[in-house]
Amino acid sequence: MGSICSGRLPSQRITGGIVIGYTFLLPFVFNQLLGLGITIRLIATISILAPLGFLMGFPFPLGIRLLKEIKMENHIPWMWGINGVSSVLGSVMTIVIAISFGFTEALLIGAGCYFVIGLIFKGNPFSSPPLR
Repeated sequence: MGSICSGRLPSQRITGGIVIGYTFLLPFVFNQLLGLGITIRLIATISILAPLGFLMGFPFPLGIRLLKEIKMENHIPWMWGINGVSSVLGSVMTIVIAISFGFTEALLIGAGCYFVIGLIFKGNPFSSPPLR
């Protein structure tokens, strides 16, 4: 759904804020959910993960669109390959970081990676692509 909506919503302005908010709010939310039943915890988990999953659909289509706009379509196959490798390495490294340092650190490092990619592609990760 995030990929479908990537050209319609100004995601980069809110993504960083949501990740930072999650970093500080999740420990509180988790503590509140500990004594509750499994059904409520599952609903809470889906509610917590859905916005992040939605926003994670934005960067790749925005990058492809940017390559088209700057007349670099011949690099799109490379971007598909880099995306695939990054997805596999990123998921493995997230587990390693979470086990070694903690979930908060894994979340912040992931947010930092998206921030760096935003700097590379746009020069300003908080700017939004023009709405069409």
